[in-house]
Amino acid sequence: MESAPSAEKKEKTPDKSDEDTWNLPVIKNWLKLLNDQKPSGAFECVLYTDAHITGQVEEECGPYQFLNTVPHTGKFGTILPYIVLRSYYSEWGKDEPPKAIDKTDSSKYHGGSSIIDEISALSSLFLGARIKASAVTRDFDDLEKEPMGRPRNWFYRYPPSSLNFDIRGPVIPFVLETRNLSELHGLKDILELNGEEAIALLRAARLYQDALWIAETDPNLAWLMLVSALETVAGCWRGSSFSNKEILSETLPKLISFLTAEGYEKLIDWIADHLAHLTGSTKKFINFSLRFLPDAPEQRPREFLQIEWTPDAWKKTFSKIYKYRSEALHTGTPFPLPMGDPPFRYRPNEPLSERGTIGVAASQANASWKAEDLPINLNLFAIVTRQILLNWLTFVADDRRKET
Repeated sequence: MESAPSAEKKEKTPDKSDEDTWNLPVIKNWLKLLNDQKPSGAFECVLYTDAHITGQVEEECGPYQFLNTVPHTGKFGTILPYIVLRSYYSEWGKDEPPKAIDKTDSSKYHGGSSIIDEISALSSLFLGARIKASAVTRDFDDLEKEPMGRPRNWFYRYPPSSLNFDIRGPVIPFVLETRNLSELHGLKDILELNGEEAIALLRAARLYQDALWIAETDPNLAWLMLVSALETVAGCWRGSSFSNKEILSETLPKLISFLTAEGYEKLIDWIADHLAHLTGSTKKFINFSLRFLPDAPEQRPREFLQIEWTPDAWKKTFSKIYKYRSEALHTGTPFPLPMGDPPFRYRPNEPLSERGTIGVAASQANASWKAEDLPINLNLFAIVTRQILLNWLTFVADDRRKET
């Protein structure tokens, strides 16, 4: 076995008073080792993916190593054991003993059952790839006495099943592109998050991870998961503040106009306060998404397949997406079917269409939509969602480093 990574010197001691961050296994383990604690053991598991993986990460992610197995590449969409995750751990162990239950507490709950689930979800977000983890396959209980470890198979997890693609092609083809494991270097930024931000990012990463896996068979559910991923982190963002009246004026302008015209201006503040739980979420989602929106990609499709990449255009798009999200949750009306179709490619090797439809309108499944109501496709939204979340993480981490 390769030698354990040396503890990275860091003058600042992690703030143990921030128990929410300290108690998340993926972060707690890293912080413990940064405090010059020698690893007491390690474990390995397999990360499955259908992306083409290059590179290797051995020291840049603290106690976590990502080793490329370089499998024989099968046909596109073949799920392979491409990565071995090796995780060193400090003397706290891989799992903490259960605590006495005296109250219900889901403040740190994200649906995963172990540090493996946390790392695989974050890896999926950072790489923009479908990632699923096996259970522990090798355990190094004593790095000195058993440097080669022992094979383990106590909690077997079935590998992901094969993916079924539309005859027209994949719905989110960007996940099949080549990914270099060096993109995981940014994982260190999670150490700068506070407790609320850390759990929000993990929840968003798991939503993103699940969205990528379900997109080929249920695009509507993938849409909901991606919107929820952005909402989850937007909920803890403190980038801007608006009064309830300002939010109501922007989200329900016709209501404001009616109240003003009928002489009920005095009711506007009262109504705004009572609707804040509804209007505020829309405003926060849109503002967060716009604040961390990435620049347009360098390579884009032909002009008639492009969306308008401006703040005003994206504001309308995010507003429409959130409207579809609300209708899907509250009335059972799915996202427009064309927005979940495989993206159109004009010619081989040209960039994919960014639009929800390439026509002036679309008709499917007993419904019809004008082109303006099909602003983008799922493939592009999945790309943008990932970049927004990573842009937010980079911004927060850089800002915290400046403070120290």
